[in-house]
Amino acid sequence: MKNVTANISIQFDVFSDDIKEEVIKTLEEMSKALNERFNDRSPLIFTQSIDDSDFEVHADEEEEIDASEGIETEFGYMEVTPSMIDTDGTNLEAGVDVRLDGEFVGDVIGGTYMFDSLEDLEEFYRKNFDPMRR
Repeated sequence: MKNVTANISIQFDVFSDDIKEEVIKTLEEMSKALNERFNDRSPLIFTQSIDDSDFEVHADEEEEIDASEGIETEFGYMEVTPSMIDTDGTNLEAGVDVRLDGEFVGDVIGGTYMFDSLEDLEEFYRKNFDPMRR
C-alpha cells in the first residue's frame, strides 16, 4: 500500500459572507462523506492549514443587479428604468429614468439599469445626482 496525495481543484457554491469558514466546513463535510463511501481507501481532505490564498472567489455572473425592478440602497429605494430622453424637443436618445423612493430624480443619457453590484449602482447615483461630486 502507498499513500497518495492528489492536489485537485473543487468548485462549489458558498452562501455565507464568512467564505473561509464555509469553505472549511464544506470541505470537512466532503471529507466525511468520502470516508464513509470509500472507507477502504481512507480518504482525507486536509483542512487544518487552509488560508485565504488557497481559494479564489468568483461572483456568479447571474448576480448582476437589475435596478429596473427596484432595490434598497443607502439613498433609499431606487428604480432605474430604460427610457427615451427628449434632448432638444425633436430628438430622442436612449437612457434611463432614476426614481428614489418613488420620486423622479432625473434622466441619464446612455445610462444602464444593469449593475454588477449594489456598490456600482450607488456609485452611479453619486456620480450623476450627488451635487457634491459634480
